[in-house]
Amino acid sequence: MRVGTILNTFKIVPKIVHDIQFPKTFPKHPKVSRKIADNTLYIFGKLLSDINAGRQLSPEQLLSMFEIEAQIHELRDAGAEHFELTADLIFLRPEVTEWWRQKMPYLSKLRKEENVTFSVHLPQFGGVQINSYLPEIKQASLDVIKRTANFFAPLEPTGFATHLGGERFFRYLSMHSIGPVLSQELDKMFPKSWWGKTKKQSLYQFIRLLIWWLKHHVNDTVSVPAIMESLEEIEKIIPLEKICLENLEHSDFEMMADMVTKKKNVKICFDVGHLALQSGIKDAPRFIQKYNRKIGQLHLHDIAVIAATIYPNGEKELVLQDHKPLGAGLLNLKEDILLPLKKIDFRGPIIIEDYYHDPVPSVKMLKQAIEEIRNTPK
Repeated sequence: MRVGTILNTFKIVPKIVHDIQFPKTFPKHPKVSRKIADNTLYIFGKLLSDINAGRQLSPEQLLSMFEIEAQIHELRDAGAEHFELTADLIFLRPEVTEWWRQKMPYLSKLRKEENVTFSVHLPQFGGVQINSYLPEIKQASLDVIKRTANFFAPLEPTGFATHLGGERFFRYLSMHSIGPVLSQELDKMFPKSWWGKTKKQSLYQFIRLLIWWLKHHVNDTVSVPAIMESLEEIEKIIPLEKICLENLEHSDFEMMADMVTKKKNVKICFDVGHLALQSGIKDAPRFIQKYNRKIGQLHLHDIAVIAATIYPNGEKELVLQDHKPLGAGLLNLKEDILLPLKKIDFRGPIIIEDYYHDPVPSVKMLKQAIEEIRNTPK
């Protein structure tokens, strides 16, 4: 197991904005523009610095903490051996792409001299869909993957995590089959007599069955064939064992993965939070055991209860949120994740993916937990 992480979003994004100074972000006068940019980053640095511990940082130190070299040094000291870079951020604008291009020699040096490894999260917000039924969208997605692979070639990524855009369709179907919601809609259609209740229950079961069948039909006849066609093309660009299909919270991932992974040597990016939102945090050991050596990497974050939905019929459902720091939620790191991974002799990267928090504490917690289970029998 390799301790992996993303970079600190609250440091890398302000640094990019500071360095590039987009035309409409700051005044055109260069001296005024630079002064505003420096002061903005300085103030933000003061907010992020550990003032409660009495750290007195100079303006230069506050600005330097945003440098990518300083971020990686801090994360390396915490135990990180692997970094995942998000292509959405890198390809957001040409200026941003160029900013990252200038960092590639430094990142490549880390790989060569310090045995740091990298993975890439393929764009998920720009419309990349290798399972689209529209050939134009699918071809454009393949073009983006090719451009991404070429850009990151100097880092020799160990994996390329990808979301499947068809999740939106499955999410739409699932929204219309939520038990309490469907039940209350059917209540409006039938009288509350025993015969009315019988007809309601029959229609309820029929709708659920129909949605189940529709999901499988679309998966078998549309989604999987589109993925297989795309993988044939991707194989010309990237070894398929580096493609990691990521489970999403609203899709029937296993229905697709059971078919695709039998036919193609693709890997799985196991997102712990996504699975927890779909089927519960205690389902992780089963998922790990089932896919075993097919798991190429993990996205790790905690899951917390943030609210509860109470339906008109009185049924209560907890609202969970993922991408939380380790230790902030329901996850039992050792029992739910690390020990099951040890049983399958997992050696890939476990990537801290808490986008909205400082990843350093979670990296330290993961590093310590891995060291503690090394001498634990399988």
